[in-house]
Amino acid sequence: IDALIHAIESYVSPKANPYTRIFSEAAWNIILDVFKEIAAKGQDCRFEKMGEMIMASNFAGIAFGNAGVGAVHALSYPLGGTYHVPHGEANYQFFTKVFETYKAKKPKGSIEEAEALLAKDLGCDVKNVYVELDNLLGQLCKKNQLRTYGMKDADIDGFTDTVLRTQQRLLANNYVELTREEIRGIYQQLF
Repeated sequence: IDALIHAIESYVSPKANPYTRIFSEAAWNIILDVFKEIAAKGQDCRFEKMGEMIMASNFAGIAFGNAGVGAVHALSYPLGGTYHVPHGEANYQFFTKVFETYKAKKPKGSIEEAEALLAKDLGCDVKNVYVELDNLLGQLCKKNQLRTYGMKDADIDGFTDTVLRTQQRLLANNYVELTREEIRGIYQQLF
């Protein structure tokens, strides 16, 4: 899931270019195909797909190594670091909510392109792309309220301030700038 998020976050990064987007799309095409197969056939088929996933992870790494990742990763770090949530699982908790926030702020642009491509891969209408991503990913990793990891209400402001203080290198790659209140709102909604 982390490699999928690398690919999608880097696609919408302001540092992305046609070359990095080729690697982003190639990565998520493979990853989504493998995830759909795992969802259909069960977890054991993942062993047959390791070579494909290594290649997809490499493609995503090329994309994010050049274009960067943004708020999904930035917001996940305090959760993972404080409550020892595995990195990919922590990222998944924030993934679609961050992208829904981006979309609300700036519906036209590279996010629109990414959504159209993802909807095609998922076989859904573009307006349902985040629901379908959650449906697919939810078959592989549970999406939880942040409180289930031990997060406390007081952490909402603390995590928000930590992200703003320590994750500017990632926030610089956001599709759109997020204010403190928007970041806090994402934590609050997911709490």
